[in-house]
Amino acid sequence: MTKYTVSRVRQAIILIALSAILSACGQKGPLKAPESKVVTEGAIPETESIVKDDRPFVLDPLL
Repeated sequence: MTKYTVSRVRQAIILIALSAILSACGQKGPLKAPESKVVTEGAIPETESIVKDDRPFVLDPLL
């Protein structure tokens, strides 16, 4: 192997190791389920009480 090939292999190994290290960042431990809220009969859930304006976004024409 030439010096150039060794250099490229070393760069690839460093890039793969760095990717693995950075992808492992985050909260350590098991995944947590979202909290569930108990809705009593006849009560309006909070998500339905919030009304949002349907304003177009700048990049909508691209979709």
